[in-house]
Amino acid sequence: MRSASRLMIIALLGLFLALPAVSTVSALPASAAPADRLTAQPATPTSPSSPATTAPSGPRLQPDAEADKTEQRRKLIMGVASVVLIALVIWGKSVRRKRRKAAEGG
Repeated sequence: MRSASRLMIIALLGLFLALPAVSTVSALPASAAPADRLTAQPATPTSPSSPATTAPSGPRLQPDAEADKTEQRRKLIMGVASVVLIALVIWGKSVRRKRRKAAEGG
């Protein structure tokens, strides 16, 4: 019974020590990305400009995919941590129930 509790402690310690490393590694490509996320539309004049034509609408903004990716990763980590904690509670209750049953019967 002691080995199971030690194994659980080691697994949780490994999980909590690995989480900061995952967030650090995932932040590296974000810092390497260019700060300017604007892309200009290519200007291809096919005819001479006249006062009646409209000017290009300007630069287009790219969707902030990195923020969405970070949010999804955070939600995934929180979900995994929640599942682990629920498993610990259920496992602890089953251990207590077995100990109580053994104490009453023996």
